[in-house]
Parts: sequence; structure tokens; C-alpha cells
Amino acid sequence: MTPAVTGRPFRIVLLSAAIAVLLGLGFLMHRNYFYQIAWYVLVLAPAAFVVRVPYLVALLRSWIVLFTLLYAAVFAVGVLWSPDPTLDWMFGQGWKCLSLALFMAIAATAFARDGGMEARFATFYVPAAAVGGLFAIVRHLADTPIDRLSGVGQLLPTIIVGQAFAIASLIATMAAWKWVKQPYLRIACLICALVCAFVVLLTQSRGPLLALGMAIAVLALAMPGKRGLRILLMLAGGVCVVGLLFVFANWQSLLERSDNYRFEIWRTYLQMALERPWLGYGVGDVPVEIGTGQMFEHTHNAFLTAQIHGGITALIAITGLFAASAWVAWRRYRDHQDPFAGALLVCVFVASQFDRFNLVSNAGWQWLTFWFPFAILAAYELRLRDPGTRAAGGERRND
Repeated sequence: MTPAVTGRPFRIVLLSAAIAVLLGLGFLMHRNYFYQIAWYVLVLAPAAFVVRVPYLVALLRSWIVLFTLLYAAVFAVGVLWSPDPTLDWMFGQGWKCLSLALFMAIAATAFARDGGMEARFATFYVPAAAVGGLFAIVRHLADTPIDRLSGVGQLLPTIIVGQAFAIASLIATMAAWKWVKQPYLRIACLICALVCAFVVLLTQSRGPLLALGMAIAVLALAMPGKRGLRILLMLAGGVCVVGLLFVFANWQSLLERSDNYRFEIWRTYLQMALERPWLGYGVGDVPVEIGTGQMFEHTHNAFLTAQIHGGITALIAITGLFAASAWVAWRRYRDHQDPFAGALLVCVFVASQFDRFNLVSNAGWQWLTFWFPFAILAAYELRLRDPGTRAAGGERRND
């Protein structure tokens, strides 16, 4: 049994707050090296004084963490059979893998032992996302002509912007519904949720839109209360989304892009994966040319990405990651009537089917759009598996 937080639990609270601040800065900071410096100063250095060895050993009880470490290890070793590796590039890839492992370990440990981790999101992460979203919207509306919205900070490609703000909107929605008690804070969180959802809408990225819609549907269906009210909320939300699409979306661009060659890209990469199923093609870019003559450098799918770059072992790792997370989401809902874990997993899963390349990275957008949700799910798993952690985190059955 892992010991509960004793002595100075306020350190864990500060660490989880620092992680929320770091992730929030991803919506605001323009330079990647500033974001990495923030990771070292806000989180990594303080974690050396906060996270104890018994806590790190407890991470071995989390299948989510173990599958993440396996995935990172495959990408670290994969440099050996990558095309034309250089020593500097191999060192950089190794550091990325180590950074990801440290992030998951620190975040999962801190969130598992901080019973108010959800409040940290509502206090730091959600407002930063809303401010970044408002700035992006204002800049977008000032453009002539108006096309698809691009973000600020680390979030430049539109589909990445859409996924990051979809997760932020989901967290803000949950905060407005359950995590904050004061009416004015609930209203503020609801406004933030709408701002973030509006950003997703203006990106015209169909994957994040579908992901957010399905995640909100999970929340609405699982939300305690009268069924008719839930259905009404879903219908009202659908009407609002359709109305906003008609008013603001560039429908011509949306229709012209069709499936953006996704099916042909997937088919081409799948054929390549079948040719080298065991080790894959290594970590470097694997460009392909489709029938139209266009070149693409990544698979636009999380599972194909794992198979192409890391072979069957990486595919097992990412499949196990989602499977373990699904178990945690189901237990979280069964024991606590909390649909947030399930909605978060649905959001990440759906979005990752349409645009995903190398997930192993130093502090950057990958942590916002993919690994941060799994850190939350890993924290929930640690609470489920460890009575000492549940006591430290303030968990109680059917809360």
C-alpha cells in the first residue's frame, strides 16, 4: 500500500496547480522554448522535492502509466532503425521520451494525491484557455478574408487548435456542472466552455467538432436528473451548433475539403505497415504519395502512427492505453457516478482517429491534446487501486 500524503500535502497541491498553469500557458505562449523553460521551472524542479520514491513506485500499479512508458520506450529504441540517424537527433529523441515519461509520472502522482485537482483546472487551466480563445477569435474576425481559425501560442495548425480547445471546453463544462459551487463561478465556467467551443467551431476541423459533440453527449446522457431535461439540453445544443455553423462557417471550404484524402492516406499507410509489421519504419518522417500526386508526412491516425513508427509493440502499447483508460472510466462512473473520465476518453479517442503523428515530445502541444487527459485518467486509476491514495485525494464512494 502506498502511503497517504503526510507531512506537507500543500506541496502536492502546489505541484498540481503548477501543472495546470503550465498546460494553460500552452494557449498563450508564442515560443516553444519559453514553454519548455516553464516546464523546467514550474514543474520539473519543484517535483524533485515533492515526489517521493514510494509515490513513483506506486505508478507501477497504473496500467495507463505502464503502457505510456512502453510507448515512449519503443520510440526511444526506434531511433536505431530510423533512416540516417545522427547522434544529436538520437539524443534529442531520447530526451523527448524521457520528458514524456517524467510528465506522466509527475502529473499522475500529483493529481492522484490532490483531492482538489479538478479545482486546479477550473482555477488555472480553464481561464487561460478562454483568454487564448478570445484573443484567437478577435484576431480571426479581423482577418480579411476570413478562413479557418488558427490559434495562438503553441497551437498553430487548425486541427490541433480544435482538439486542444475541445478538451478545454469539456473541462469547463464539467467545472460548471459539478466542480465549482458558487453560482457566479459556474456562470464564468459556462462562458469559458462556450468560448472554447466557439473556437473549435471556427477552426472548421471536423474531427475535433465530432469529438467535442460526442463527449458532451456522453456527459448529457450520464448526467443525473430527468431524462427529458437531458434530451432537451442535447437538442438545444445541436440547434445552437447548427445555427452557428450556418452563420460563421465557410461552407464552401468545408465542402471542398471533403474527407481531405483521409481514406486514401489511411489505405496507403496501412499497406506500408503490412510490409514492415514488427519494427515499423522508425521515428523519422515516413512520407507517402497518394494517387493525386500529393505528398503527406504522417498517417492522420493515432493507431496507424504507432504501427508505422514503432511496429506491433507500439500498436499494442497505444491499444492497451485506450483499453486501460476505458476500464478506469467505467469504474469511475460506476463507483462515483462521474461521467467526466468517460467523456474525456471519448473526446481524445475520436479526435485522434483523424489527425495524429509523433506523440512523443518535449513540452508542447502533444501534452495538451493527448497526454494531459491520460494523466488525469492515470490519477483516477491510482485512486481506484490504492486505498491510501484515495484517502489522500479525498475520494469517497458515490461522491
